[in-house]
Amino acid sequence: MVTGLELDPEKLQIANNCYASQSQKIAFKNELPENFSEFKSIVISKSINKEFEKEIHKLVAKQVQKVIILDEAYPYQWIVDSNFEILYRQNGVILLQKML
Repeated sequence: MVTGLELDPEKLQIANNCYASQSQKIAFKNELPENFSEFKSIVISKSINKEFEKEIHKLVAKQVQKVIILDEAYPYQWIVDSNFEILYRQNGVILLQKML
């Protein structure tokens, strides 16, 4: 199951009207679900607003195993400080995995 989070109402409407959103395996929302215990990986495609970023910090600290960052300008040192290592960094894409 993939959950896409989009805070911009116009972009959310576009995402919900695309063919892929008709699948049972993908959903687009404008906020984190109440129960997000199944999230093991997240993809950050752009800078996040400060309020939402606090929730992402909690999620990463609790249960996320992998973080993929698509915005090379996104400051990810806080993820490294949360016991993650960089597995891949090339062409603006960064893949971090929690160290065991």
